[in-house]
Amino acid sequence: MLRRFAAGLTLAVTLSTAASSATLVVAPASVLAASACSGWDSESIPPDTIRVYRTMGPDAGQVQVVPFRRYVEVVMAAEFGPGVPVEALRAGAIATKQYAWYHAMHWRGRSNGAGECYDVVDNSNDQLYLPLSKQPVPSHVDAIAHTWSISVRKGMRFFATGYWGGPDAPCGTVGNGWRLMQKSSYHCAKDGMTAEQILRVFYGPKLSIVRPGANDMNGDLLGDLGVLLPRASTSDQATIPIWPGAVPDLAVAARVYDHAVAPADGGGSGTLRDTPVAQAMPADRATGDVNGDGLIDLAFLRRDPTTGGLQVQVSLAAASAPSGDPATGQPTSAGATFLPAVTWWDASAAGMDLAVGTTTRIVAADFTGDGLADIGLLTDAVVVPLSGSAPRGSTSVLILPSTGSGTGPVTRAWSGRLPVSSATVRTGDVDGDGRPDLLVALPAAVAPAADPMATGTAVVALLGVSGSFGEPTTWAHLPDIDPTAAILAGDFDRDGMDDVIVIAPNGPNGVTMTGLLSDGTSFDRSTLRSVPDGYRPSAAKYSSADVNGDGRMDVVALYDQGVNGTAILTFISNGKKLGSGPRSTDRTLAWATAEPF
Repeated sequence: MLRRFAAGLTLAVTLSTAASSATLVVAPASVLAASACSGWDSESIPPDTIRVYRTMGPDAGQVQVVPFRRYVEVVMAAEFGPGVPVEALRAGAIATKQYAWYHAMHWRGRSNGAGECYDVVDNSNDQLYLPLSKQPVPSHVDAIAHTWSISVRKGMRFFATGYWGGPDAPCGTVGNGWRLMQKSSYHCAKDGMTAEQILRVFYGPKLSIVRPGANDMNGDLLGDLGVLLPRASTSDQATIPIWPGAVPDLAVAARVYDHAVAPADGGGSGTLRDTPVAQAMPADRATGDVNGDGLIDLAFLRRDPTTGGLQVQVSLAAASAPSGDPATGQPTSAGATFLPAVTWWDASAAGMDLAVGTTTRIVAADFTGDGLADIGLLTDAVVVPLSGSAPRGSTSVLILPSTGSGTGPVTRAWSGRLPVSSATVRTGDVDGDGRPDLLVALPAAVAPAADPMATGTAVVALLGVSGSFGEPTTWAHLPDIDPTAAILAGDFDRDGMDDVIVIAPNGPNGVTMTGLLSDGTSFDRSTLRSVPDGYRPSAAKYSSADVNGDGRMDVVALYDQGVNGTAILTFISNGKKLGSGPRSTDRTLAWATAEPF
């Protein structure tokens, strides 16, 4: 049906999600404030509840306080049919949620006859909320869950996301830049577009896709710091057979600092939990939500101590309190721990010889688009048997799709020539299409199509396409930066395209944090911060997390304070520079053996 928004936008809706009256609260009999109703004030975390004016059914005339997530589910059930293509349904879930979210923040001065204020009305003047007749189906619930933390911006502005049924027209041939055209969006999805691409078709190509809380390990939408460290006592270490040249397995613990703050300074959990990993510290590791519970998990490579065969092990994050309130969908967790590692994949069992002496790097990202982070391996081993040609001496990208409790059949997503042994590998959506890309930092002289006399570092992107990756392209050449510099990836400026931060010494007592900011096709170089004399480059180890939940990547450093333990320093992004954030100290953390993740 057609409807008119307060902003003058016309749109159409179809919903289904029910809320029983038992979940509702009738609003008090007076306006809550002169200039606000629900008065929600966060543009990063969705509201807890929303106030809905009922015009239909036995509750007509009342204002009900409805759990916000329940409201969005009911609206989705009425506004979008269950057979809508998955990516179009996800785009619709974002539009539905943010339209209501906006009006929970910006009251239009509306009240019922009893003086009870409300944010939205239940009919086509806003969005159809029909809890007595519409029920969400799993596809609605899944689309909302997949996109719950996502919001969008035009420039820096959080806006009311309109949508309209519109004509059954080819993808992107109708629209005005402010409304998602539902029927046309279905064609976009059938054409292979992701939800993010669909949103940019209808809201504008420069639309920012914002995801708060990168590296969130406890479910509160604020980023955290994880650290691996050897157990304080090794008296119970087992004596086991080892492959030649290896060292015995040593238990390693995972310590989580909520919001990257040590507990002595307040706000950090600092909870120590044993996480068994191989060879004292995994040589390469990656983080991602591999089981879809909203928490960031740890995946790492190890060698089987008896055979030397390569394995992928996973240690799942577990919230120490429920990760979300089922009534409101809001996070409630107070801390996180990590469960003992479990082998998810064994190269030998899969018939692959990723032998000792070859190099393999691990990454984690949702390469398959199902909401679970998958495992990616970049390896120079001869990988057989797999379909597709990969001549000896080439590099392969293998995708191990997550099932939530293990991995499915391995696929080769790319093969070519990249010197893995000298590379740092990260993932990020640098072109903003909703598909993860591979970012490889390596010596400029050995980058694809490089001048063999080139100096410094090159950052190469392999753009993700459906089920594979494009050919590597150099997005940045940094002639003055050594390839050993720290490399971090994430959305620094909250424009929906991931960036790279390179941290390198600017002398014996200082570092420069250089931003490589994506414009969708290449990186623009910018100095984000110069840390002055007195900051020893050799005394710092780095990670990244959105510690304040604003959707921008921040930098976290473990800094060696000798006998005084380890300082945790945060450098907070404002989209243009890195400013000083909270600083805390864990006097029990030995810097030399600690590894951030």
